[in-house]
Amino acid sequence: MKKMNLLIVAAGKGSRMGNVSIPKALADVGGKPNLINTIEKLDEHFDRIFVAVNALQFDIFKESLRHWCCYDKVTLFVISSGLGSGHATLNAMRGVSGDTPLVLTWGDVYFDNDALVCELTQQAIQQSFYTDGPLVIPCALEKQPYLSVCVDAQMFATGINLKPTAPGFHDQSVFLCTNVDAFIQILTSMHNALWNIDHYITENGEFGFLQVVSYMYNMNKPARMYPTDNTLLGYNTPEELAKIIATK
Repeated sequence: MKKMNLLIVAAGKGSRMGNVSIPKALADVGGKPNLINTIEKLDEHFDRIFVAVNALQFDIFKESLRHWCCYDKVTLFVISSGLGSGHATLNAMRGVSGDTPLVLTWGDVYFDNDALVCELTQQAIQQSFYTDGPLVIPCALEKQPYLSVCVDAQMFATGINLKPTAPGFHDQSVFLCTNVDAFIQILTSMHNALWNIDHYITENGEFGFLQVVSYMYNMNKPARMYPTDNTLLGYNTPEELAKIIATK
């Protein structure tokens, strides 16, 4: 029985992809848009699939979903974006609030298979996390991660190391929200702590999603790090996209 929902946040501007005419979530991978690949690979595991996009790109997403016969499988809605992945996630999650566990991911994550999602949807694994906190972060141990999730002895996430110099656990851009409403409250609280009239008081003026990890730990509502051997690839640049295409 399906007991979970999926949220795909695809509202970014994709500026690092260069001068492209389509949203990066619709980049061609193996002959079809990446978003379509994600929906087809994961649809059977979820009761509902939500896709959050920005207003300027709504029509092109709608057209693509219809062309690939996926429009009836998803709830497509518009959110404001441009202030970071944390800001976009908060706006998106407000549209899917409820008591159903939620898997969160981004539109530029490539799912070669559904192995990681299968891990997260197995009841035995879920039950071990339900009482531990509202967020589970699947991570893979990497020799040279470009960022790593720091954990304590109980595998609760304490923060993010943006410049690791040793092997560490790197998130896979997929997250399990075991308590959606509780996590929305945490994101809202962090938004309020960072917001100053019309911008975020961060170095780049944005609220990044992983910034919430240390915030949760300090609130005594830590996220749990979940080690996995199932890894995923994502792309923010044409070079990263080419690397994924080369594996096809």
